[in-house]
Formats: sequence, structure tokens, C-alpha cells
Amino acid sequence: MRTFPLRRALGVATLVLASTVAVAPAASAHSAAPRCGRSWDSLPKMNPGMSSGLIIDEQVSQERCYDRLTFVVYGRVAGYSAQYTDRVNYAGTPFAMPLRGAAIIHLRVASSVLPRLAFVGDELQPVVGFRTFRQLRYAGSAGGVADYGIGLRSELPFRVLLVPGGVVSYLVLDVGHS
Repeated sequence: MRTFPLRRALGVATLVLASTVAVAPAASAHSAAPRCGRSWDSLPKMNPGMSSGLIIDEQVSQERCYDRLTFVVYGRVAGYSAQYTDRVNYAGTPFAMPLRGAAIIHLRVASSVLPRLAFVGDELQPVVGFRTFRQLRYAGSAGGVADYGIGLRSELPFRVLLVPGGVVSYLVLDVGHS
């Protein structure tokens, strides 16, 4: 007779345990989803200042909610413009630079480029497997302004950040995954 309450308690415990296990993966999957509470847009961005810096490196990374392109500038970086466009021309020419992707951002940085860092038309960094970036190319420079073409999966919200520093500063382009 005592086995009945014990069996009942074991049955209830088994049901509770089974329902916890069934619910736990759904809760952890939900909490692992990116929470990208950002308020970016796809409108043109610009800062009309001129820079006295020299672009010495570029770096790319994939973050949880966006792909990032960072320019490392020796000195001060201030001026830039970034906007969606149909094409990016090689600097100082009427000739379009081919880019992979369904959308293109033309990024202009008011800084010179370290000689031999990039040649006109060079692909900056490999971006195979990135969620948003399809191709990053250097279009050349003229008058102390460097031009870049960024080929993207589609037209997505983006932002541009200036990160001042002592000897080195940074210009950052983030393009959202959605």
C-alpha cells in the first residue's frame, strides 16, 4: 500500500523533470538570439572635417549583430562620408570599380593612405563567410581623400564612428546584419 504514493510521487517528479527539459532548450535558444537594440539607418553619414592622419591599416571583424571595417589612422581622423550608391568610380576617373554584392557603400576618408598599404583596385581584406560584407576594395585617393567601395549582401542600416586617440585614431564602419 505504501508503494502507491511513492509511485505517484515518482510519476509527478518524472513529469516535472520532463517538462523542464522540454522547455529548457527553447528558453536557452531564445536567450542566445542576438539582441541588437540599435537605431541605425541607411541614410548618408558625413563629417566634413579634414584629417591630418595617415591610414596605416584596416581590419575587419564579424560581430554578433554587424560586420565591422576599421581603419587605423596614424594621427587624427576627422572627415568622412559614407552613403549607398549605384557604383564607386576609381578615384579621379569616370570608370566604375566592379564590386560583389547587391548594394554598395561608397566610403570617403579624409586621410592619405600609407604607400604600399593598398594599390588601386586592391581587395582590402578577405570577407568570405561574412553575413553582410561581400567585398571591400580601395578605389584610390586624390587630394588627401581616400575612396573605398564596400559591396554588401543588401542595403542594410549602418553607422560610422570616429574613435580619437593619442598617436593612433580609428574610423569604424559597422553594417548591420538585418
